[in-house]
Amino acid sequence: MFVSVLMPCLNEGGNIEPTMKSVLGAFDLLASDSLSGELIIVNDGSTDNTLEIATAKSKLDPRVSVISHQRNKGIGAAFWTGFDQSKGDGVCLVPGDGQIDPMEILRYHRLIEQVDFVVPFSINAHSRTRFRRLLSWTYRKIVNTSFGTEFHYTNGAVLYQARMLRELAGVRRDPGFFFQTDLLVRAVKAGYLHAEVPFRVDVRRAGRSTALSFRSFRGVCKGYLGLLAQIYLKR
Repeated sequence: MFVSVLMPCLNEGGNIEPTMKSVLGAFDLLASDSLSGELIIVNDGSTDNTLEIATAKSKLDPRVSVISHQRNKGIGAAFWTGFDQSKGDGVCLVPGDGQIDPMEILRYHRLIEQVDFVVPFSINAHSRTRFRRLLSWTYRKIVNTSFGTEFHYTNGAVLYQARMLRELAGVRRDPGFFFQTDLLVRAVKAGYLHAEVPFRVDVRRAGRSTALSFRSFRGVCKGYLGLLAQIYLKR
């Protein structure tokens, strides 16, 4: 299987180099298991040296390519920009912050041949603060109650069949942090098959996450209300 790993980055100069190395290392380790892939870096308007580091790596390894947004458009927009340029049969999101070991999801690449998408859930939640765990639990509870789903986690490194993404992408493309929840809910409602698998998350090596910013919260609320309207009001 050929997998496209999409890596959105916003000011990840302190994290992107080891994160790229971990993705390419996973490709090497799984080559004997018939996995190959490409790494697409989407620089989402970074103002640090993220773009320079990514571009330098792309010149050394043909598996790496770089796309750059002139301004910050959001992680969802970065994902879709990368997807539009991807060539893989499978597509996976690995953020540039280094919190996700790509081996934790790519090792399930054979499973994607049996289902339409593979959803990882954290088995080491205590690596996050108590506040982050409470926020994650509340978010998951609201999503599952609102849409009749039973996800254990929706913001991890989901592995998708590219075919499914192409079929869903024409309907709605959320640009923010809600994009992946939006995708998973719509996929379930459309009857696509999925599996949930355990994985581990790490802590950021450097920098601060923008996931808890007011802008992100506003985007999640907007995306949530938009999906509610699409599913329940536009039937």
